[in-house]
Amino acid sequence: MYELNIYARNRDVLTTEKASYAIGVTGVTYLEYYATYNISIIPVIRRAESLPMNVSGDTRDGDPSAIESVSYTSTASSLRFVWEEPSCESLHGALYGYEYDLYDPTGGDRYVRYPTTIRRNYGLIPGLDACTEYRFRIRVVTTQLRRSAWHMEMAMTNISAPGMPVITELTTYQEDSGTTGLTVSWQPPSSPPCQPTHYEIKYYVRQGDMCEDAPSDPRMNVAGTVNGSTFTFNVLELRPNSEYMVFVRGGTSSGYGDSDSRAATTGYLC
Repeated sequence: MYELNIYARNRDVLTTEKASYAIGVTGVTYLEYYATYNISIIPVIRRAESLPMNVSGDTRDGDPSAIESVSYTSTASSLRFVWEEPSCESLHGALYGYEYDLYDPTGGDRYVRYPTTIRRNYGLIPGLDACTEYRFRIRVVTTQLRRSAWHMEMAMTNISAPGMPVITELTTYQEDSGTTGLTVSWQPPSSPPCQPTHYEIKYYVRQGDMCEDAPSDPRMNVAGTVNGSTFTFNVLELRPNSEYMVFVRGGTSSGYGDSDSRAATTGYLC
């Protein structure tokens, strides 16, 4: 009969395990990964114990634990991620690096950053689209090329000024009361992804009727604003038989984008 006393030499608290075996060859299981153990082997004959033989051994195999916490900061075109470094106990080996990727599930299911390995515990990813939610994944890689499970985080870039809307139509408009105006219609911007929360419509007189000279320094007037789901507007109380330049631009909380413009002439008064 052999008695085995087993304890971990490199743990903060020594936990001793004892077992008895009837044969001289056995395996010891359920030990922690990447730890050093001392084993004391004591032959026992009719309850009489001989002097122990002490041996030590290392457990090597084992995957590192997954990263538990990731935080990020964002701009309209970049994301910066920071994660906790694994402890020695959870690493189960020597750190080789961190493998991460970035995926855009809304932009045609595409990788923005293919799997990349770095040594530092933070990463900056530039060149991203504004107002877009990305999926960030990261895992630990040891020098034995063992990998932890992925940690996944969803992160969104900041709002930016929207792109330029496209004016599709600018036609004359006249109310029953005789008021002359123009009706402008437009399409929302196709890029960047931040869609306007509102639109602003402006205009100025480009050329008056035949009795007026064109102003040398035309004054820009704000006709009004509409919400981001409205794509037409009536510019009222304009001079008859006069040419106007009309501008439409989209806005978000980050400001206004570029304006699209078109010229048209108001109708005659009957």
